[in-house]
Amino acid sequence: MQLTLFIVYFLLFSSFIYFYKLNRNTGFSSYFIIALFGFKVLAGCINLYLYNNVFKFSDVSFFHWQSIGELKKFHLNPSAFLYEWLFNWGDYKGRLNFFNHENSPYWSNLGSLFHSKFMLLSNIFSLGNIYVNVIFYNIAFFIGQLLLYKSFYQFQPHKKWLLIAVIFFTPSVLFWCSGIHKDGWILMALGFICYYTIQFNKNRNLKDLLIIILSIILVFIIRYFYVLCLLPAYLIWICTFNSNKGKVVLFGITYTIIILLFFTIQYLFPSINPMQMVANRQHEFMNLDAFSDLAAPLLEPTLLSYFKNLPYALYHVLFIPTFHFSDSLRFQLASLDSILIVAILFISIIFIKKQHLSNSYYLFLLFFTVSVYLFIGYTIPNSGALVRYKSEFTALLLPSLISLSEIPFLKRFYAADN
Repeated sequence: MQLTLFIVYFLLFSSFIYFYKLNRNTGFSSYFIIALFGFKVLAGCINLYLYNNVFKFSDVSFFHWQSIGELKKFHLNPSAFLYEWLFNWGDYKGRLNFFNHENSPYWSNLGSLFHSKFMLLSNIFSLGNIYVNVIFYNIAFFIGQLLLYKSFYQFQPHKKWLLIAVIFFTPSVLFWCSGIHKDGWILMALGFICYYTIQFNKNRNLKDLLIIILSIILVFIIRYFYVLCLLPAYLIWICTFNSNKGKVVLFGITYTIIILLFFTIQYLFPSINPMQMVANRQHEFMNLDAFSDLAAPLLEPTLLSYFKNLPYALYHVLFIPTFHFSDSLRFQLASLDSILIVAILFISIIFIKKQHLSNSYYLFLLFFTVSVYLFIGYTIPNSGALVRYKSEFTALLLPSLISLSEIPFLKRFYAADN
């Protein structure tokens, strides 16, 4: 039964891709885009299989069986069940200050609540078959990722093969953003934000603006602290659409001010303490006592503590996990992925072209992803979680660097018809 449902839904969504011409403005045929979707679904199934067989307890199984249990209550009171599913998002009263560490659990749990609600919806249509759910998650994730690709493609169509490679086939992105995890939602929402912001700048269509707002809200719901990293760079981007010069300087000045505010704003407004918020996030991860924890000093809400932790944050987010022959295969593959990402990062920086810096879209993603990378480096002293949490931002960072640079030995992969 599960295999039959899997094939039916895959064919249904493949038909949707074909008849709605999702390949439009991609430089690829419908069949290639369907194959890309199929590859992503396959990666999601592998992720699910490994998660269910490698980890004794996983959040994927927890959300699945929790939703199966809730579905059994549906027949008792369908209207109350639907009302609860649509409108119950917890008690937000008195919790609007998300800089306050006492409110952190509520905002952190919103992402899990959204994830469980979508799992419940998926189980209704999949009849509780978890591998079929992979298709439901991935059609949403895939469309967002495809829109991200389209936003880059319209600026440099000749780099389509390189863009497809880094957006869809970077190993950590493919594995984590295809599984039934919250990372896929973040990447999907960011893809919608990027694409429809560009469209809104061209057409001033209110539908595009609504999609942008809903996508930002989705990022906030899934992991609210990422919105705090997103908004500064995003606002500079939309303010420099029609500007031709000084964009790098503007980004630099703005982020200098943001860094100063990060370390001083609590003295002006005691209820707002971003240093404490970040430190609390690190403390929460340390208290989990997970398998692949890393050694790192305890982060305190002081300038000196952040300065001392900076080398650890950079090393962790860029080079962890390191390669060891004694490690299991999954850690070796993850370390090779990190090596690949760092290699692309440094080579791209060497070959950055000045004329590409005039495109504030690339600068927006570059400043945004670097700020998130730093946040992750400071707050997640765990090897396995590091790879997963930065995966959706790697899908933004690498195409930005590929677009900003002109790497001589990669020009063979430029599209011949451009």
